Amino acid sequence: MKKFAKMSLVAAVAVAGLTNVSASSLEEAVKNTDISGKVYVEFIADDSGVVGGSTDTLTDLDFDITFSTKVNDNVTSIVRIQADSAPAEGAVSTNTNVDLDNVYFNYAKNNLSVDFGRWEMATPLTDGNQAEGVRASYKMDMVTLGGGYAVSSETTNGDLGFVSGMATVGPVNLEAWYVAFSTDTQATVVDAGKTTTFAASTTLENVNLSARYAVTDFNTAGTENGSTLKLAASTTISNVGIHATYLTTAEEGSSYNEDASAANGYELSQLDLDDLAGNAADTTL
Repeated sequence: MKKFAKMSLVAAVAVAGLTNVSASSLEEAVKNTDISGKVYVEFIADDSGVVGGSTDTLTDLDFDITFSTKVNDNVTSIVRIQADSAPAEGAVSTNTNVDLDNVYFNYAKNNLSVDFGRWEMATPLTDGNQAEGVRASYKMDMVTLGGGYAVSSETTNGDLGFVSGMATVGPVNLEAWYVAFSTDTQATVVDAGKTTTFAASTTLENVNLSARYAVTDFNTAGTENGSTLKLAASTTISNVGIHATYLTTAEEGSSYNEDASAANGYELSQLDLDDLAGNAADTTL
C-alpha cells in the first residue's frame, strides 16, 4: 500500500484514471468549489436594403458556467456546462440543450501544470472546440513551455499534437506555436494540416500593437501551403475604444483556422471572414 501511495500522478492515471467522488455535505462541497460563468443575449437586426424587402432579426444566446473543485492540495477537477443558440426571426422557439463540454483534472505543483481529460483547445487556430487527452505547461523565469496530445477532437477525426513557447523580452510578449492534426480518414475530410504561428505584442504610448504570422502545411498531397499575416492596433481615447486591423492571405490560400474568431483569423459582431476557416486565397482586409 505504501508503494502505491508513492506512485506519481502519471502512473496513477495510467493505472486507474482520476475520479472525483465526494460523500461530503453540500455545505462542505461548496467551500471547495469556485463557480464562474456568463449569460449573454444579443439581438441583431439585418436590413437587406432591397426594395420591398424586410428586416430580419437574429437572437444570439450564450450561457456557460464552470465549477472548479479542489480534490487535494495539487489536484482540481474542472467541469463546464454550456448552451448556445442563434434562432432567426420566424423560427419556432425551442429550449436549448445544455452540453457538458469541459471535464478534466488539473495537477499543479510549483511551475508545472497538467490537464487530463476533455479540455478546450486554446491554440491560435482553434476557437472553442474540445479535445480529449493530456496537455501541460511549465514556467521558467520569463519563458513558458507547453505541449499536448489528444486522441480525439471536435476539429478532425484524427489525433492532434501541439507544442508552444511564450516569453517576455522587455516590453514585448512573444509566442511560437506548432499545431499538427493527423489526416482525417472520414468521407467528409477536414484537412487541418500542420500550422506554425509566430506572434508578438507590446504596448507603446497607450497603444496596443500586435503582429502574427501563420503558415499551414496541409496534409492533402498537392495542396499548396496557406499563410496569414495579421497586424492590429488598439487604444482608448476619452473612454472610446479604437481598433484597427490589417489582414492578408497568400495567393495559394490562408493558414488553417477552425473559425474566423480564432486568434489567427478575424471577426467582429457584424463582420467576419468565415472563408478563413477554409482556404481563403489572396484576401486582404
